[in-house]
Amino acid sequence: VVRDEKTGDIVELQVEVIEETFEGAPMPEAYGGKKNRPGIIHWVEATTSVKAKVCLYDRLFQTPMPGSNAQA
Repeated sequence: VVRDEKTGDIVELQVEVIEETFEGAPMPEAYGGKKNRPGIIHWVEATTSVKAKVCLYDRLFQTPMPGSNAQA
């Protein structure tokens, strides 16, 4: 993430496309072989997009694993 120095707003995302992981395949060994990817960004072509309300939440629960007895 690249942020504006004055406002702190996000102005750029620096990402890497790992084509071998398309369709939910696990990460290749060259990338650590992790089963889960660190994140997925879904892109939408601007000319075919629709307006939508999006709500962003930082945390919904006070513990990392709701329903367990683990403490934060």
